[in-house]
Amino acid sequence: MDFDINKTLQALPAEPGVYVYSDANGTVIYVGKARVLKNRVRSYFHSSDLNLKTRRLVENIASIEYIVTSNELEALLLENNLIKKYKPKYNILLKDDKGYPYLRINTKEAYPKLELARKMTFDGATYFGPYFGAGSAKAIRDIALEIYPLQTCNHDFTKKHNVRPCLKYHIDRCPAPCINPSKEAYHKNVKKIVGFLKGNEKDALEIIRQKMIKASDKLDFERAAELRDKLEKANEILNRQKIVLDKNQDIDVLGAVLKNGYGVVCSLFIRSGRLIGINTFEQQDVSYENEGELLSKYIIQHYSQGVVLPREIVTRTCFEDKDTIEELLLSTAKKPVKIVEAKRGKKFELCLMADKNAQEKFEKSQKSISFKQKRILDGLNALKEVLKLKDIPHRLECFDISHIQGTDTVASMVVFTDGIPDKKEYRRFKTHQGNNDFASMREVVFRRFTDAKNKKAGFEKLPDLIIIDGGKGQLSSAKEILTELNVNIPVISLAEKLEEIYLPDSPLPLLLPFSSPALQILQAIRDEAHRFAITFHRSLRGKNSLISRLDNIAGIGSTRKKALLRAFSTVSKISQASIEELEKVKSMNKSSAEAVYNYFHSEEN
Repeated sequence: MDFDINKTLQALPAEPGVYVYSDANGTVIYVGKARVLKNRVRSYFHSSDLNLKTRRLVENIASIEYIVTSNELEALLLENNLIKKYKPKYNILLKDDKGYPYLRINTKEAYPKLELARKMTFDGATYFGPYFGAGSAKAIRDIALEIYPLQTCNHDFTKKHNVRPCLKYHIDRCPAPCINPSKEAYHKNVKKIVGFLKGNEKDALEIIRQKMIKASDKLDFERAAELRDKLEKANEILNRQKIVLDKNQDIDVLGAVLKNGYGVVCSLFIRSGRLIGINTFEQQDVSYENEGELLSKYIIQHYSQGVVLPREIVTRTCFEDKDTIEELLLSTAKKPVKIVEAKRGKKFELCLMADKNAQEKFEKSQKSISFKQKRILDGLNALKEVLKLKDIPHRLECFDISHIQGTDTVASMVVFTDGIPDKKEYRRFKTHQGNNDFASMREVVFRRFTDAKNKKAGFEKLPDLIIIDGGKGQLSSAKEILTELNVNIPVISLAEKLEEIYLPDSPLPLLLPFSSPALQILQAIRDEAHRFAITFHRSLRGKNSLISRLDNIAGIGSTRKKALLRAFSTVSKISQASIEELEKVKSMNKSSAEAVYNYFHSEEN
């Protein structure tokens, strides 16, 4: 640590706020909030009882910034926003819960629809869920609409227009507001659907059963079989949703495990007394002191990003921020939520179940991580032996060239740190050597290591081993530049056809068995460099081909080009548009519309 830690600690105020730790590169690595900034930040540097991950965090701190807030609630809000902004390494980072869908119905609309929703937004609608997988949510929606039909089309029936009833009306699958605009009758079905989704399913399932019997009596066996399948699906889902509490209970039960910086949180979703789903979230390298701090951070991030809030969040762990978090959820979601510490009874037993699931997930993940780490370490050690390196290569850099017949030539630089992709270190280059892979490789290697010598931001770190995607020619090109720049770093190349490893001073390639962990690491970084280069090349080629075709049309400048793309999205749609449609686009006139139309419809083009 180069900064004066004592001076920094002395300057900290005894007020609530947020502190931000950055490393030597200026990257934010941790964001935290404190009731008293002075005491909290000092505890990182004066405590002898820090866990391993926290000690690693402290070792990487190169600067400390802080923001004073008026109260703890402001500090919580600011901390949450800064974590989302900087995505620090040692904080919990959550993504949208895309695996757990909801059902949405807005009862305030004239003709509400029952829809699948991937994310809850605070739009005034009622949300049900989260459901355990999209299949369950879709099945429940289909069952609800089978019993109590609602509109499924996108027509706005509050406006006057002539719409013929569709097939669904004729087979009794839609109440057809297009010809029967009675809101009262329609909303009766809406009310019944809401009741069904809240757990009143017995009457609904009986309706399906009666429909099935009627269809069978009419010898409509195809319809009867369809209803039978829906009934079986409904019973399967409801049987899977174990009844664990009274019907009026809507709660989330959280359990957590935190060991050596690896955190697992398990959530049990209980709606109308039924356990409808289980979700586990896990992350390594989190720097929290205990399960209570882990859970408090999880609750802040998870429940403030658009999820259906339960009436209660139940845990077995006590944490000091409970009242402030409740206030935060009320201010962001406009709905009161209680955080309850269960000590006995059914809720306590559910907490034990959540803790047990979190522990099982933790143990499985640790075994998997240990296996992967051992495999990677074996591979790095094997690389050291096979290539006769002085030390284990911790940082690997691989270069690849991509183009089509010399057009849009690009190069990628992919970095693996300790055998794992380090995506923030990836770099990409546009080259100017056309259809000459050797010259392109020379240019890219020259630029990368010249930037390193000039201490250009993002290129300061040097690799322990350089890998070139290609054969002897590409390797010779790279080695030539490294010698010219006086860069003494081991370099090899990997040819894709037979996976031959070429060394600078050996005329014959080195062949390793495909089961070799050393070869597998080289293959992994080579394939990643290839993917990264091709992705960049395709995006560049797409942009250039898009621009070049429109640039060929006389009278179509930058403004009109943007207007056309904004109106039609793609060049293909522009080429299919009529003169009248083109003329309607903002900034276009008749002559420019004719120019575009004639260009795409001329025999030559």
